Amino acid sequence: MAEAGLAVSTDYGFPQWGALCTIVRGSTLVASGSVDGGLTEMRRGLAGWQATGAGIMIPVFLAFIAEAEVARGDVAPALGLIDDASRRIETYGERFYEAELHRLRGEALLANAAPDSTRAESYFLRAIDVARQQQARSFELRTTASLARLWRQRGRGQDAHRLLTEAAQWFSDGLETSDVRDARHLLQELS
Repeated sequence: MAEAGLAVSTDYGFPQWGALCTIVRGSTLVASGSVDGGLTEMRRGLAGWQATGAGIMIPVFLAFIAEAEVARGDVAPALGLIDDASRRIETYGERFYEAELHRLRGEALLANAAPDSTRAESYFLRAIDVARQQQARSFELRTTASLARLWRQRGRGQDAHRLLTEAAQWFSDGLETSDVRDARHLLQELS
């Protein structure tokens, strides 16, 4: 779909949407295991997006790139991207991806050569708080799963199960999305 959107954008002269399709295609490449190729596409798409003068959505795109950097083990650049996205959120007030940025920072801190589980936990808790304030149930579930995995490692399996059960109860639709499947699988492991 991203490639089809890119073709239409190119044919009809919509560079902003072409850049968005390039970012989505890069994100898809990362998800399918081609992290380096996907990062190249996402960076190219972000540059194209910004070249159009568009300022909206940049924290989201930076988060996509940061998540890919963490996936390939490059934590320092990921944290730099998360810092940039967070500054943009504070400057421009585009907060809809704020909870996910806190979660990503926690994941990056856990992926670091010297993992900082205490700080990671605080970012997960902050992400859950933001997601609840925004009623962003998907972000709440995703972060709750991250926190539950951390708590399980710390021997707090019952607390993890309780918290994840509470977050998962909201979902009666979208039961085959990756986040809901991940939560169900983790709940089984915690039982």
